[in-house]
Amino acid sequence: RQRERAGALKTFGLLLGGACGATVIVGVYLVIYGLFPQFWVSYILSNLIYVDYKTHGLADMAVIFFSLITTGDYFACYLLGSVTFALLHVLLVINSIGPRLRAALLASWLVMGAAYLAVIMPGRQAAHYLQLLVIPVTFLAGIHLAALAEWKAAAGRSLVISLVVFGSLTLAPQAWRRVTAWTDMYLGKFVEYRAIPPLAASRLILARAQPGDRLAMWGWNAQVHVETGLPQGTREAHTAFQLMDMPLRSFFRDRYLRDIKRWRPAWFIDAVGPSAFGFTDRGSCGHETFPELAAFIGEQYTFVSEEGDLRIYHLKP
Repeated sequence: RQRERAGALKTFGLLLGGACGATVIVGVYLVIYGLFPQFWVSYILSNLIYVDYKTHGLADMAVIFFSLITTGDYFACYLLGSVTFALLHVLLVINSIGPRLRAALLASWLVMGAAYLAVIMPGRQAAHYLQLLVIPVTFLAGIHLAALAEWKAAAGRSLVISLVVFGSLTLAPQAWRRVTAWTDMYLGKFVEYRAIPPLAASRLILARAQPGDRLAMWGWNAQVHVETGLPQGTREAHTAFQLMDMPLRSFFRDRYLRDIKRWRPAWFIDAVGPSAFGFTDRGSCGHETFPELAAFIGEQYTFVSEEGDLRIYHLKP
């Protein structure tokens, strides 16, 4: 037993040492190169402030949640199927199972409720938050299956009907989707994408780009970076933090301006427009709303073309 304890302590020490060692290395790097203030604002303060950045109220998010769950591929079937199955059986088994399993049932519902709140509390319509529900929903369904099995064993009944109901509500829709639409979901996507012509803006830039050119983006359109293959002209590939109405916006705008003045990328694109991703109103989000940046672009860049939502500028000789 003493040898096992020593082995466990050694394993814990290695784990702790690895975690602390990596942290120390990063910390030393940040201090040596004078980057700690940038790290502190970018990775700590900005994330704390982002927690309070809400686009919808809690009541609105409760309604939006039901449209949000349909964005996942059959996620709604898995979620609603599992919850429906649990609700169908909770009253049936609650008084016929042992105290430990009853406590586990209560815990599973509390965890499920906490996960639901974690999805809607931020007040943002972000589908990737739904991942917070996957483990709690699985735990909920599993505990109810265990409770149902205990109740059925005590009552001498068969589990077949209940398992068929469970499978029909949760597993069958997902299995059917994967069997009938396998190629649509996973196969041929790269070939399909390659067959689509690049954006007009990307074709224009590629026709004139020179070795060493960089591309700065105002707004959010990663497709141009991918299609042109040009490296970023500033440290961020998009300007979400420069456009959100948040306390640190001036910090990120000033840093963006310093970057673009320092690197002087050959290409500048304003991706704000009616059908753009994330930022659609040029009156409130276009680069002209940042006077210092607008002045720099006006002095140092030539307007080349407007392709869809993308306004393209090229660095003057």
